[in-house]
Amino acid sequence: MKDKTSYTLARQLRSDLARVQELDPRCDWVLPYLEDSTHSERLLLGKVVLLTDLLGMETPLRTIEIIRERPEILRLEPEEVVRRVMALKQAIPSGNIPGILFLRPSLVASQSDPGPTIERALRKMARIMPGIPVERQLHRGAGAWRSFVEILRDSEGASAFRARGGR
Repeated sequence: MKDKTSYTLARQLRSDLARVQELDPRCDWVLPYLEDSTHSERLLLGKVVLLTDLLGMETPLRTIEIIRERPEILRLEPEEVVRRVMALKQAIPSGNIPGILFLRPSLVASQSDPGPTIERALRKMARIMPGIPVERQLHRGAGAWRSFVEILRDSEGASAFRARGGR
């Protein structure tokens, strides 16, 4: 990530992080990335490259999109990122984890175990597609992925609703 596009994206990401800090001054973890220096840009790009490897993303550009949606991912230690990715891999052994994380970055950003949410979504998919190995089906096309992600979003929302005391 040494081209001008990368540095432009890093500047845009720094701008997004400045907004995060502006909205919540307690987010002091963004401050090292906001210093007006080449060092802070390199620090940010280094973290993006590391997260790209840990999350298994195809390109750093996909990682930047994830960070723009869920900037709190930057504050995670590498060991924590690996732990969360491995939890996803255990929940969906043959699943496309980078694809899931790109579509639902909250699964790696949240503090809770993603396993129950994914298991609920897989059960719903199994009811929708009886007799079809759901995990293999997820690799077959965009339509199956969109359905899974929508169900995953619904499952995630339902668990959040129950956590707030709803029925």
